[in-house]
Amino acid sequence: MDVDTLEVQYTVHHGPGGKLQFQQTTLFNGHVIFACSSPTLRDQPRQHWVTNAFTQEGLEERHEQCKHQCYEHFASFEKIKQTITVSADILQRHRGCIINSSGKSSFDKWGVNGEDFLTFDPNALKWTAQSDVGNPLATEWDGEYHMNNAYKDFGNILHSVLLMLKMKLPARPSDDAHTGMELHIFGEPILGRTVSYLQCHVTGISLSGVSIQLTKDGVHLDHGVYQTGPLPNGDGTVQNRILVKTTIDSSKTYRCEVHSENFNKSVLFDDPSPHQCTVIGTVVHVIVTVTCSMMFLGLIIGCHVLVKERKDRKTAVPEAEAARCS
Repeated sequence: MDVDTLEVQYTVHHGPGGKLQFQQTTLFNGHVIFACSSPTLRDQPRQHWVTNAFTQEGLEERHEQCKHQCYEHFASFEKIKQTITVSADILQRHRGCIINSSGKSSFDKWGVNGEDFLTFDPNALKWTAQSDVGNPLATEWDGEYHMNNAYKDFGNILHSVLLMLKMKLPARPSDDAHTGMELHIFGEPILGRTVSYLQCHVTGISLSGVSIQLTKDGVHLDHGVYQTGPLPNGDGTVQNRILVKTTIDSSKTYRCEVHSENFNKSVLFDDPSPHQCTVIGTVVHVIVTVTCSMMFLGLIIGCHVLVKERKDRKTAVPEAEAARCS
């Protein structure tokens, strides 16, 4: 049974200097076809055939739509930060439509700090909180009549675009889109603290339907997890990034694992012996300190000897003159 999906993913987070950053990625059947990000906010095609599926005017309109979505999601992010009782570091939203033999359906999911936050039903115009902190905002946004109907209309537009893309698509993308997926895991120590940032970057043609996890001895690290992406690399691939703050125990095994319905892959974290580096750094510090202390002590002794010699010379000169006159 054929299933076609059109999904738009949004990410808002704080960049350098605390400035808000925006990314918008459009996926057709799991493949990135458009990508837009700040500061340029130009929605660029990522598949050649997509360029031919839209008129030039339609492509230009997508740039304006991306700008509008950027401002809209910045405002939503600020509203969320003002409403919830915890710190909001990143906003993620996935909305789109699905067409199969049973008909069509829409979805709209919101996440904050990598965790489910709200869902919106475009047909019922109803918000549902996925966590306790989302309850006040779900209640408030239930009463936003114009906003909710605008979200419903956007879903209808996505359905029309999806039908158009199905007609324009020359050939369905390969089902083995996960082949050649790259995984990289690394740790980044936090200066002056015993914890580190453990990160995993996953790159592939399509990451749709892929679950990414960081594990410690096979146990999922699910506390304080931050995930961003998929972000386009500009070469037809996308990248998901997952980060967690944890204490690196050299006796434990850490992995980055990716799973899908018919694909599994993992990569081992090769700990570069941070404890050994700490010991070496301590030894070097001690050696440098002792060496500097000895040099300083030698300098003091040298100065003392020099002063004493000068005093002895001054005393010896008058005595010699007296002996010469007598």
